[in-house]
Amino acid sequence: DPLQRVEVEDGLRFKLEWKMIWSDDNQFTKVNCVACNPQDRMLFAVAYQNLNTHKGFITCWNVQNVTYPELVISTSTNPTTVKFSIDNPRLIAVGDESGMVRFISISASSGHIA
Repeated sequence: DPLQRVEVEDGLRFKLEWKMIWSDDNQFTKVNCVACNPQDRMLFAVAYQNLNTHKGFITCWNVQNVTYPELVISTSTNPTTVKFSIDNPRLIAVGDESGMVRFISISASSGHIA
């Protein structure tokens, strides 16, 4: 049932509706993190791990067009987390399996980070 009622503290209630809009069943990639842009709720960033090469990629999606990502950024290591900046909605922080954190401008990205 895609409709769920959720009650949180102090009797506050929400009605949530889940609708599948896109899926990917590629056995060689794993989704490590999904982040929503706090200033543009239509924009999501997804961190993917390649299970064969230990390289990964970040995709930026607009929920109005889920056929293709707006941006794909290749990474030399597997990204484990991604988060949008609260102050700059076109800036993301990407953490990887080595412990490195990189900041990437998604408005002027070349599609690859070291």
